[in-house]
Amino acid sequence: MSDSTINLSTEVKSSYQHYLASSRFEQFQSGTNTWQYHVSGSGKDTLLFLNGGLRLAESAFRYANLFESEYTVIVPSYPPLKSIHQLIEGVRKIVERERMGRVYLLCQ
Repeated sequence: MSDSTINLSTEVKSSYQHYLASSRFEQFQSGTNTWQYHVSGSGKDTLLFLNGGLRLAESAFRYANLFESEYTVIVPSYPPLKSIHQLIEGVRKIVERERMGRVYLLCQ
C-alpha cells in the first residue's frame, strides 16, 4: 500500500468520524416504512440531500461536511419504496419535523 493510499484512508476516516460526531440522528415511521436521517450544520437555509443508489445517509458524509458551514444539511436513509408518493411523503415529514424554512433539494 502506498503512502498516498494510507493518507487518503486516514483522511476519509477522519472526515467520516467528523460527520458522525457533528450530526444529530433522527428516526420516524411513515406508514410501514422506517426513515432515518442525520442533521448537521446550522445555516438559515436547509440543504436536503437525497442519496440515490444505496439510499444511506452515511454514504453522503462528504457532501454534508462540505455544506455544513453554510446550510443545515439533512441526509436521510430511506427504505426501498413502492412509489414516488411514498418518497414525497417521507420528505414532507422530514420538512415538517425539522420545521424548515427555505429548503434546497439535492438529489443524486
